[in-house]
Amino acid sequence: MTRRMHLALLLVAAVTLSACTTTVRPSDTQANPPAQPNVEATVAAALSATQAAAPAPASPQVVVGETATTPPAAGAGQVAVTDCSEEQDRATLQAILRQLGQPDATVDEVATFGGAANGQQCITELRFSGRNFGGELPAQLADLPALRSLEFDRTNVAGTIPAGLSKLANLETLSLTDNGSLAGSIPPELGNLSRLRSLSLGGNQLSGSIPAELGKLSNLQTLLLDRNQLSGSIPAELGQLSQLSVLFLHQNRLSSAIPAELGNLRAMRQLSLSGNQLTGTLPETLAQMVDLSQLFVDKNQLTGEVPAALGSLKTLSISIKDNQGLCFPAALQNVSWYSAEDACK
Repeated sequence: MTRRMHLALLLVAAVTLSACTTTVRPSDTQANPPAQPNVEATVAAALSATQAAAPAPASPQVVVGETATTPPAAGAGQVAVTDCSEEQDRATLQAILRQLGQPDATVDEVATFGGAANGQQCITELRFSGRNFGGELPAQLADLPALRSLEFDRTNVAGTIPAGLSKLANLETLSLTDNGSLAGSIPPELGNLSRLRSLSLGGNQLSGSIPAELGKLSNLQTLLLDRNQLSGSIPAELGQLSQLSVLFLHQNRLSSAIPAELGNLRAMRQLSLSGNQLTGTLPETLAQMVDLSQLFVDKNQLTGEVPAALGSLKTLSISIKDNQGLCFPAALQNVSWYSAEDACK
C-alpha cells in the first residue's frame, strides 16, 4: 500500500468515528432523573473510585520508630524500608497466626514482603480477609514496623482494636470491616497514623464516640465507620480532612446537629449519614462540596428545608426520607434529584 493510500484510509476512518460520536448535554439527563440511591450498594464503588483517583505515591519516607528517613530508590516491585528484619518479621507473624488459631498457615499465604534498603525482606502487607479466625485481634501486629496495609475483613475476630496499632507509622490502609464481635471504642491513638489514606471499621460492634483525633489524619481519603453502635455527635474536627472523598457514618446512634465544618471537605464525593438520630437542619455549607455526587441523610430527625444552594450541585443524588420535616423548597423542584413526595407543604 502506498503512503498516499494509507493516509486516505486514515482520513475516512476519522470522519466515520466523528459521525458516530454522541454528545450528552445536561438537558438530556434532566428528563430521566437517577433512581433513589442505595447506600449499601455504593460501598464497593466508593472504595474502587477512591483508589483509582488516588495519585501514585512518590518514593515514600518510611518511618521506623521515631526516625524519618528518605530511602534510596527501590527496584521494580520493591518498597524501600530502612530498619527491619525478615527473620524477626516472620517470627512475629508466625506467633500471630498461632494466636489466631491458625498454626498451620504459612507466612507467605497472607503476607507480602518488600525489599529493604539493608537487603532484608520485610512485611509490608497483610491480607487476612475472609479467613475464619478465632480469638482477639493480636496486639503483636504493632511489631511489624514496615507494614503499609492491614486487611482484616470478615474474619470473626473479637475483642477490641489495639491502641498499639498507632505505632505502625507507615500504615496507609487499615481495614477491619464486618467482624461482628469486634467491639469497644475506636482508639484515639489512631489519629497519629499520619500516612493513613483509608480507614475502614464498618460492620462491627464499636461503641462510644468518634474520636476528634481522627481529624489529624491529613492524608485520609476514605473513612468508613458505618453499621456500628457509635454515639454522640459528629466531631467538627472531621472538617479538617481536606483530602477526604468518602465518609460513611450510616446506621449508628449519632445525635446532635450535622457540623457546618463538614462543608470544608471540598474533595467529598459520597457522604452517608442515614439511620442515625441527627437533629437540626442541613448546613448550607454542604454546597461547598463541589464534587458531591451522593448525599444520604434519610432516617434521622432532621427538620427544615434542604438548602437551595445545593441546587448548584448538578450531579447530586440525595435521599432525605423518614425525617421529622426535612423537605425540598420550591426553588429545588427543577433539579434532577427532586422527589415530589418530599416537597415542602
